[in-house]
Amino acid sequence: MRLVNKHARPKAIKNVEVVLGSDSSGAPAARIYFFIDNDVSPSAKEMSELSKFAETIRDDMLKEDLEYWPYVRFRESP
Repeated sequence: MRLVNKHARPKAIKNVEVVLGSDSSGAPAARIYFFIDNDVSPSAKEMSELSKFAETIRDDMLKEDLEYWPYVRFRESP
């Protein structure tokens, strides 16, 4: 969670959840869920910003050489 929190989040992201476990092959996995408003119709600029943010988080995790493979997903806020 430290790697996620060190970055300023795009305004569209309302909450973050990190779940550690394993993927379908049994390898260690970190599932990072970014929750966004379910009524948001993001513009191309907002989509690009969300995509770049997700890529930054994924890259940071890989650079840290953690044992967990990062899976980044966007979900609607409950």
